[in-house]
Amino acid sequence: MGRTPDGGAHPSLFLEHFAGTSLVAEDGDGELAGFCIGFVSQDHPDEAYVHFLGVRPDQRGTGLGHDLHDHFADLVRPRGVRRVRCVTSTQNRASVAFHTAIGFVVEGEDAPVKVDGVDDVDGHVRMVREI
Repeated sequence: MGRTPDGGAHPSLFLEHFAGTSLVAEDGDGELAGFCIGFVSQDHPDEAYVHFLGVRPDQRGTGLGHDLHDHFADLVRPRGVRRVRCVTSTQNRASVAFHTAIGFVVEGEDAPVKVDGVDDVDGHVRMVREI
């Protein structure tokens, strides 16, 4: 497992399989400041998906998240990608506000689903940005 900027963990398989379309940003001391893990859709080759975007708390508000999204778009555009998609929790209003501020449009919200017979904590917000 790799470490995220906020101390969480993500499976290293994402970096193993999507290294060509994933980014890591370091601060001036060479420490992890943020990352973007995404890929081009196999079923919709004109679309890409950002699966993880993380920015270390002390780096938030610096434009790093926007820069990571823009660099990701620059990586996938030559492959024929015309739109980038992402999903966040309906409870993560800061993420929705961030993404809409940088040009994503909310496509809709998926209601909570049953997980082992129990309502999931929340639903998901689907967003898209034309590049």
